[in-house]
Amino acid sequence: MSKRGEPRSKLTKLQRENMIRDYYDGVKYKNLAVKYSVSDSAISSIIYRAKLPFNRLVVAENDIRYAEDFCEKQRKLSIVVSVIEDPSFIRNGKSKNVDERAFDTITPEAAYWLGLLMSDGSVLHIPSPNIVLQLTTPDEYQIEAFKSFLKSKHKVSYLPQKITSQGLTQRPRARISIVSKRLGYVLSKFGIIPNKSKNACAAHIHNHPDFWRGMIDGDGHIGENSFTLIGTKAIIYQFNDFCKNLCPQIHIRLFERGNIWGANINGKSASIILYSLYHDKTPCLARKSRAATALYCKHIYSTDKNYSMT
Repeated sequence: MSKRGEPRSKLTKLQRENMIRDYYDGVKYKNLAVKYSVSDSAISSIIYRAKLPFNRLVVAENDIRYAEDFCEKQRKLSIVVSVIEDPSFIRNGKSKNVDERAFDTITPEAAYWLGLLMSDGSVLHIPSPNIVLQLTTPDEYQIEAFKSFLKSKHKVSYLPQKITSQGLTQRPRARISIVSKRLGYVLSKFGIIPNKSKNACAAHIHNHPDFWRGMIDGDGHIGENSFTLIGTKAIIYQFNDFCKNLCPQIHIRLFERGNIWGANINGKSASIILYSLYHDKTPCLARKSRAATALYCKHIYSTDKNYSMT
């Protein structure tokens, strides 16, 4: 005899799915046991097999809707930089093999690449601005995607593993380098400037969700229950403000380690942020997207989610 209800030898798949929905609606164990005429252990077994969180850190649908609405409004904002065309932008009338107007108007895709350039890219003066993006394996395919976005014909260099002068092992990596005075000028309008590792601060795009996905792809780490973004003090405080606009009830732990600042978010708040930035969104690093999905799926229930019902 069940402790709280008449025992059934087996629940149907539909009954189990309904039980999961009730669980996400906040129905207590004892009430689930009575409603479906099963024991407490049967409820626990179903939740365990469906890989649901036992801690009931369930994200409310209203929180997700609020975050999605905020992101959608930001993506619809028109961000256009004013470019004063300088004769020096033209180099002897020759084709530069790159779309130098790719960032003049910010689309969601352009915002993402600005985020990745802010985190993993660099701008060098030699003497004209040289835009460099370098990623280690297994992310080298993203260099080709960036090249495609810029409609560039520049060569991608693939560098082998080596030992640095400090004795550190540098993993194999892919690198693209584009010399363009106009492109460097436009990127500077968004805060992507030389020596940005010391004073990086985003301009115009600090509330754009796709920009922050690029930042997390470059300088973020996504764990099982939390994620961390590192950067300059200015960037981290901009991220802090963005997250609070996206999720007003969020709790963010800010920390400082030497010259590096960071923001750490866990639990439901991390799920809301990552769901808003990564769910069905491209471009992105595949491994970061998988990690983000694994985290937010612990707290966000979807009717099309593929739970194990065995």
